[in-house]
Amino acid sequence: MGPTKAEVLAMLDAYARMPKPSGPVALRPAHLRALERWEDLPENAAGADKSWVMRSDRAARVTAARARLLS
Repeated sequence: MGPTKAEVLAMLDAYARMPKPSGPVALRPAHLRALERWEDLPENAAGADKSWVMRSDRAARVTAARARLLS
């Protein structure tokens, strides 16, 4: 038998309280090139229609709000 719901929540709480490393992040050159290609796409240009971002964010928040923990 696996851990109980209370045990899982306690483990998640303990993990959330652990100190997180911080500081600068080093990206490999290949990753930086991929980011540059992504940023240069027409959809990411200034003035491009980005209204889908707000709709997508709203839908994700509604989905998360409706989610329930299974007992």
